[in-house]
Amino acid sequence: LVVGSLGLLTASCTLSGLSYVSHTDAAQESVYYAIPSSWQRFNVEQVFRSADPKASVATLDHVEQSLWGNIVVGRHMASLAAASQGFGSTFPFGIVKAQELTPQEQDTFSLATLRTLILQQDPFNPSSSLYHFTVLSYTTFVRKGGFRGSTMLVKEQVGGAPPIELEQVAEVNPATTWAYVLGIGCTARCFAANQAQIATVINSFGVEATQ
Repeated sequence: LVVGSLGLLTASCTLSGLSYVSHTDAAQESVYYAIPSSWQRFNVEQVFRSADPKASVATLDHVEQSLWGNIVVGRHMASLAAASQGFGSTFPFGIVKAQELTPQEQDTFSLATLRTLILQQDPFNPSSSLYHFTVLSYTTFVRKGGFRGSTMLVKEQVGGAPPIELEQVAEVNPATTWAYVLGIGCTARCFAANQAQIATVINSFGVEATQ
């Protein structure tokens, strides 16, 4: 999932019950968001090493040239192992990602691509019959500086597992060289119980040029 760029800035501070996070990528664009102080954030290195504990510093540095991200969870926990269910958890689970696009991705990028950044498939046109999606809401936008994006709320059902709900906001920069996404989800029952906090996090997300 994750990762930053050369000489970038990642900052965090706490104010008014929220913990604010910002990161500047190689395109000199800043992605930012906030989570409740009762939530926990796992940074780039923690996320990467949870998947590959033996990864070298050189490998991590290489990945960080084109991919940055955090995982956020709606409770404090000792390690990411406690969040192994991902969006199927009974507490809010979120992914934040800034991703440099390859030339091939730039050539074919669209609003449909934004919808796949976390789900890995378009809920309007799923690539697998194993996943049943219901799009509960979907809105597109253009923000200051020409950043284009969308917000969506999706319910997903896989087999007999409890349904999950995922809310996502995603943007692409004007040059179509970097994409940014924040998605938070959990079981449908959990989502309903935590909807206000999830909305606060989603609404805090943004991207802007720093130059």
